[in-house]
Amino acid sequence: MTERLVAQVNGCRYCGLPQRGSRRQLPHASRWTPTAGWHVWTPPTQDQIKQRMKARRTMQGQRASHVIIDEATKWPALERTDMPVTEAPYDERGDLMHYPKRNAEWRPNEPFTATLRITGWERGRSAARFFLADQDDHEFPMFLKDLCAMLNAATVSRGTVTGRWHVVKRGENYGLSFLGPADDDQAPTTGREAQV
Repeated sequence: MTERLVAQVNGCRYCGLPQRGSRRQLPHASRWTPTAGWHVWTPPTQDQIKQRMKARRTMQGQRASHVIIDEATKWPALERTDMPVTEAPYDERGDLMHYPKRNAEWRPNEPFTATLRITGWERGRSAARFFLADQDDHEFPMFLKDLCAMLNAATVSRGTVTGRWHVVKRGENYGLSFLGPADDDQAPTTGREAQV
């Protein structure tokens, strides 16, 4: 039976345990693993440290407290994915909030059709975000990853894009994502009319 361990960034190359234990934990000393047999604490490689840090950041972004690994597992770098969003935060003006605050109005996240124009960008603490606005000047933040996907999938004419949109969440931040071109039978609506 494989032993489950809590991964440490600077843990042993073979088992992932820290070099020195806490009062409740014994120091690493000599330990047996199926991959390395009996061994003493060995510093991790730079690649292991990078992969463990990426896995830790990803898990922290998904609100996990720690990473659990198997002894024989390589340390994969997990890719960050969109989280399902049922409700999205809006401010009193009707703009989508990139980070929810106490005064946020939570609206259901339903796909909507709209013509939006790219109005600018700003650098946040963790990432850059772009801003789109509808005809009523309601602003919607957009992640860089989603902007690149939109530019590859849509026709942008003088900074304006017509299509189907919905809100996505990455970590603790919200942003608009392009679903695809607008259906011919649906007229574009603004964010307020669609009640996104």
